[in-house]
Amino acid sequence: MGFAGVLLIVRPSAGGFNAYAWLCVLGTLGHAVRDVLTRRIQARVPGMLITLATAFCVTVLSGLWSLTTPWVSISNLTRVWLGLSSVCLAAAYHLIIMAMRHGDMGVIAPFRYSVLLYALILGYLIWGEIPDGWTWIDIGLLVGAGLSLIWSNRR
Repeated sequence: MGFAGVLLIVRPSAGGFNAYAWLCVLGTLGHAVRDVLTRRIQARVPGMLITLATAFCVTVLSGLWSLTTPWVSISNLTRVWLGLSSVCLAAAYHLIIMAMRHGDMGVIAPFRYSVLLYALILGYLIWGEIPDGWTWIDIGLLVGAGLSLIWSNRR
């Protein structure tokens, strides 16, 4: 259900399913695989090593992706924001990895859906986006899939 929700949000069509849509789909799959594999890594492997491996993979894949688009110069302020976002992303990776390894998925999963709320708010504030009816249905599918997983794990 969750993957169907992601596909409906992306809304694949012959003309609209481009490389960026594939990036979203592959990113979602990679995210899910990372979470499942993280729980299976032995406890003796430090969480920071997993964080560095994740960051390395993102760096390599981003570098490969950057070969397909023209490079543009960025301002010093943009470099500062990029550096700060990198630090926040590394901290987020580490915290997610630690939560996945040591936490109860029934407690962790609802917090993962807060990303949807932030995306909706930022989309409205920055770009003036207001989700249409299909998007709300898609979000419902994603949240429903997560809630049904939590409910089945609790049983």
